[in-house]
Amino acid sequence: MIAVIGCVKETVSVKLLPPKEDERQQEGFGGYGYPGPYGMAPPQEMPQEEPEEEDDEITVKGSGCGYNIAVNLAAWGYDTEFISAIGNDTMGSAARAGLDKAGVGREGLAVFEDSTAVDVELVNIFGDVSMAKKNRHVIKNITPEFIRDRAKILEKAEAIVVDGTIPGETIDYVLKTYGGRSGVKLFFDPASSRGGRKVKDSLEGFYCVMPGRMEAESMSGKTVLSEEQLSEAGVFFGKSGVERIVITIKGGGLYYREGDREGILRPERLITLGSTSGAGDVVSAAVVAGAVDGKTIEEIAADAMEKAALYLADVGVKAVE
Repeated sequence: MIAVIGCVKETVSVKLLPPKEDERQQEGFGGYGYPGPYGMAPPQEMPQEEPEEEDDEITVKGSGCGYNIAVNLAAWGYDTEFISAIGNDTMGSAARAGLDKAGVGREGLAVFEDSTAVDVELVNIFGDVSMAKKNRHVIKNITPEFIRDRAKILEKAEAIVVDGTIPGETIDYVLKTYGGRSGVKLFFDPASSRGGRKVKDSLEGFYCVMPGRMEAESMSGKTVLSEEQLSEAGVFFGKSGVERIVITIKGGGLYYREGDREGILRPERLITLGSTSGAGDVVSAAVVAGAVDGKTIEEIAADAMEKAALYLADVGVKAVE
């Protein structure tokens, strides 16, 4: 069984589109006698009918680093348990439904009288996030005591995945309790640069770390831009006691290392437009799955690349040859 400890949240994305001509006129851009940039525009005949109001592009989906990893693992057929905290609200109900649909065990999921974690994103026409607001207060309930109460789940796990969104003291507790223990592999996905900084001084005990490039910088305290710097980061993690390292690279590639073996895989097509959010979690899930199956680091890296490419194609991210 694979146990995943991490964040589940609802992400609300609002796509920002440029105003249409009739909207520009009504909002004071020089139409219908409104003042324009060069003074008052001449009055124009008002339209006889109101233009039909179009709906904005708004999407709501279950997300969170730990949630995504757990859902992917279960979808691929792995026995997966998810340990997290949600609120007693409609978003929490949606999160539970998403876990049930994927076949994720939620014995370790707790419901609190709070709001389920939520991110609200304003996305531009290129798919990049222009502004974001979040509320993750409920995640603070994932304390060391919370994890101790779920020891029966973790004792049965052959792999434990930790999402860096949870409190730092809880990450430390899991690392000290299960890191390096015989029969269990401990994986860490920082989820963000902030999550990476939580383990900057305590990496020994993790079997594998799975950061993005910027997260690798926050974990190592080193600049990670070039291939040489990726290799240096890999050496750093190895000397810190980590056996396997996989670093995802913007654009769809990844760097991997185990011992003295390392490599960089690049996609056949470069990602150019659209958010790649979620692809890193697919890579992390594939890395965990491959380790459970006893695959080599080279096999794992190739499989992770393939699964990430399928995910990006499925969500419609644009790429060029």
